[in-house]
Amino acid sequence: MMTKSRFRSWPITETGALEPSLQAMGLRVPASEIDGTSTDKACLSDALVSVGPAGRGGTGSFISESGLIITNHHVALDAVRRASTAGKDLLADGFVARSMADEIADADYEELAREAEAGGAGGESSVRCEVQEMWPDRTYVLFTYERLRDVRLVYAPPMSLGCFGGDTDNFEWPRHTADFTLLRAYVAPDGSAAEHSPDNVPYKPQRFLRAATRGVSPGDFVCLLGFPGSTMRYAPASRLAYSDQVAVPQLVAVPQLVSDFGAKLRLIAQHATDRATALKLGSAKKGLANEHKRSVGKRALCAARPEAAPLLGRLAEALDGMRGVYHGSTLLAVGHAVHEAAVEAAKPDGERETAYRARNLPFLVKRLAKRLSDLHPPHEAALLRRACSTAAKLPLGLLPDHLAALEATAVALEGGAAALPALATLAADDLEKLLSGGGDLALLSERDQLTAKLLELQKSVATDEAFYPDANGCLRLSAGHVEGYSAADAVQHTPVTTLGGLVDKHLEAKLSGAGEAVADLVKGEGGDFDCPQRLVDLCAADTAVAATPCCVCYSTDTVGGNSGSPVLDANGDFVAINFDRQRLGLMNEFKWSAEYSRSIGTDVRYILLLVGQYDGAQWLVDEMVG
Repeated sequence: MMTKSRFRSWPITETGALEPSLQAMGLRVPASEIDGTSTDKACLSDALVSVGPAGRGGTGSFISESGLIITNHHVALDAVRRASTAGKDLLADGFVARSMADEIADADYEELAREAEAGGAGGESSVRCEVQEMWPDRTYVLFTYERLRDVRLVYAPPMSLGCFGGDTDNFEWPRHTADFTLLRAYVAPDGSAAEHSPDNVPYKPQRFLRAATRGVSPGDFVCLLGFPGSTMRYAPASRLAYSDQVAVPQLVAVPQLVSDFGAKLRLIAQHATDRATALKLGSAKKGLANEHKRSVGKRALCAARPEAAPLLGRLAEALDGMRGVYHGSTLLAVGHAVHEAAVEAAKPDGERETAYRARNLPFLVKRLAKRLSDLHPPHEAALLRRACSTAAKLPLGLLPDHLAALEATAVALEGGAAALPALATLAADDLEKLLSGGGDLALLSERDQLTAKLLELQKSVATDEAFYPDANGCLRLSAGHVEGYSAADAVQHTPVTTLGGLVDKHLEAKLSGAGEAVADLVKGEGGDFDCPQRLVDLCAADTAVAATPCCVCYSTDTVGGNSGSPVLDANGDFVAINFDRQRLGLMNEFKWSAEYSRSIGTDVRYILLLVGQYDGAQWLVDEMVG
């Protein structure tokens, strides 16, 4: 029995080998019911969908026989935001379809796919194939996915509930967040994937998850499935030393790295003077808030090392300047993608980077068009000017031509869009050299070979440890229990919160004004702990409603990409949707901890109460539990 590996995140193909450990932990269904390796029947993993590019998006799952999908509110945020207008603000007010006819078409997902059988794919654009490295320089696996292109919005809670707690509660426990959204996949009448059409019909998944109205209790077994992005569990000591002694102390050495996130948030607030613009800039605002909190936390943790400041200051400034110049600008990112497409187009199709092959170009064009639709020229110009101001002070080796190109872009944005196509290729060759140094590929190849040898040595020494591949965006299983943790001396957190606790937070925030400063920049009107009065009244009128579980925490192994992962009980039924980790568990990229690694999910009982009793969509509740 692999006792030391039982909580880790394993490729779904390894589930059979883990069956003894899983059953000892409390699993009551055979492993084949999860991974389907020893049966021709559809299995639980067939109910999973990948939302967005593998490893860089999130997870969703079919929760009915009629193509109903549940994922996180924050994963579906762009779909809800783009369906909103200033006069019909679905992001703020939420959305409830009263029937399939009310579902909002073109939910604007960049990509949504389910794992499919390989073979027979040919040139069909509905099939996506990816080769994933399992062990460096040793093992590679081909994964085949079926693209689902007609995805419609079915239900979204109001922002006040879907993001309850806002940045104040981010990476924290206890939580009371309704972080879920319902979508529905449609296909052509013959069952093939198709673009949106009124003739399309709900997709019939091979397998869907059943919502368990009983939920889970402290101590219960749980497992989750999802597409975690990346981990570095076998990183050598030198890599950890770099993170500990260089990367993290950068935040101490250069305080403006932290304040820069806040400045960018204030810049958004300055331009988002009307609701239509606020909706355009909504995703950028939420992402910046997330990074702002991470940066503040890291800086606080290593503040006891001021001796690092003189040495690391200029390096940290340089790195942050580059992030600000390139990643802070929608226009630069789109321009770089357009330039890359032009370079790749000169190659034979089979030699191009995957994203730029002929079959994928329509998806690239659609993705870039969506990004440009969110462009707010005054804000973009201000971002570029800020990037120029920062970069001009840095010893990066950036040529003045680079800065002149950025400045010219800002001027063009202020004067009109006519000059933008020409500006998209300005300094492109130099930028290419800057972003991908000449010898990088050779160095990466050598690194992979050395890493493979290091792993072999580790395996020969650690004979009692079961080795598993690092997360890489492919479908994985993790298991654990519903359990709390000790957060600090004399502070023991229990693993289940209730609606009564949500109301307590709301009322306390109203009395104290807590969360309002952050909310002005991050969440918007009302504060981080605002919630509809109708929900407060419902809890006051019915003690059973107030006792409804909101969120649960559990000892599974999750990282980025597990957002939206379904949490299953011992019988394989859906009991929660994963959406976060508490901050002591942010170490999961390097190591899972039995004491501190806790993931957080929205409880199925809260989901069913909101959809049915609160918003009156009993037809959706019946579909999920039926």
